[in-house]
Amino acid sequence: MDKNICSMLVTSCDSYEDAWNPFFQLLHIMWPDLEYPIYLNTESKEYHNDIIDVKVLHPFNTMDEKGKPISWSRRLREILNQIDSKYILFFLEDFFLMSPVRADIVENSIEYMEKNSDVVMVDYFSEPHDDRVVMNEFSYTSRDYDYGINAMAALWRKDFLLQILRDENPWDFEFNATRRWWKTDQKILTHREEFPPVFDYKIKPALGYGIFQGKWLRKNPELFEKYGIKVDFDKRGFIDPPDMEAREREKNWLLHDFGKVIRHPSQLGHYVKCFVDVSKDKIRRFKAKHINK
Repeated sequence: MDKNICSMLVTSCDSYEDAWNPFFQLLHIMWPDLEYPIYLNTESKEYHNDIIDVKVLHPFNTMDEKGKPISWSRRLREILNQIDSKYILFFLEDFFLMSPVRADIVENSIEYMEKNSDVVMVDYFSEPHDDRVVMNEFSYTSRDYDYGINAMAALWRKDFLLQILRDENPWDFEFNATRRWWKTDQKILTHREEFPPVFDYKIKPALGYGIFQGKWLRKNPELFEKYGIKVDFDKRGFIDPPDMEAREREKNWLLHDFGKVIRHPSQLGHYVKCFVDVSKDKIRRFKAKHINK
């Protein structure tokens, strides 16, 4: 297979440059025979790695027509237009790999998409799906799932990703682009959770790896030290979302989502869903404390 048919795109920003070295060092360790071109998407800073070939791409314009920084989606669109590959292997800079990549599954994914033009994305994170098993370890993502389109590690048909992008931040993109996908007859595959992960990066914040609210999660030092990766953790400090008091977590998340609704009324449905989820959690904890003693 022509290795230029696919490129790995790591989407980041200048303020997260301290995550680049650990990300690319772990990528080299966990996928040493990676042959696809690798690109780093950021605003203006440069980056060089002695052990892995990374090409940095910048947007042509960093400010919009009103003199404000361009949105996450608009910058991603500009970067995608600088890449010639048919397929994009999409990552964020804090998806720190913990075990060897199952590269054969990635190859199989490309081959499957080559034969099935209606498949526009292969999601390597286990999302809600139907029961039909296709391509061995995958099923079709459920059409009623709110985040069928998301920013997890995935293989994208580049033309479709360009088609579905709007002028949005990443959170609005996930929620709104899913609804745009619902209106198409295109299909998304998701990896079934009973199989070993293709990319093992323990999603934030539930399992404690990555960066959350601009801070390192507590388990990162353990992973980095294991592979001799040095990072100055003092620059951004630590946070422990899984250990936050439940009421504090509810307050922070609901206030954050309510602020989004005020700015973007189209997010009301998402806010209602979050409110329902928090309410269910409160009822569960009330029963555990007062009823099911």
